[in-house]
Amino acid sequence: MTEDMDFQECFGCGALNALQLWNLLFTTGTVPVGGTLMRLLWTLMFLNVCPKISVLLRLCGGADPKTIRKHLWGEDADIGFIEAIANLEQFVASDVV
Repeated sequence: MTEDMDFQECFGCGALNALQLWNLLFTTGTVPVGGTLMRLLWTLMFLNVCPKISVLLRLCGGADPKTIRKHLWGEDADIGFIEAIANLEQFVASDVV
């Protein structure tokens, strides 16, 4: 139970929810180019904590800043995980009020 609480504290959702999000991105074909589960977790951490890039680099084990920005925000015609998650609204939101 504490492991799930630690995960939720870091990424803003439980491990099961993160896997469900990954599965939804994968089954709808909206995983960004070069996207991996680890890079989705970077995005969830960024959205939960909203750190400066220098802090996020340290939290992500010293990843390259260009790589982090590419997978968060996208590059050229490719979208990043933030936009890919936002585009899932049609699959998870209901029109019923």
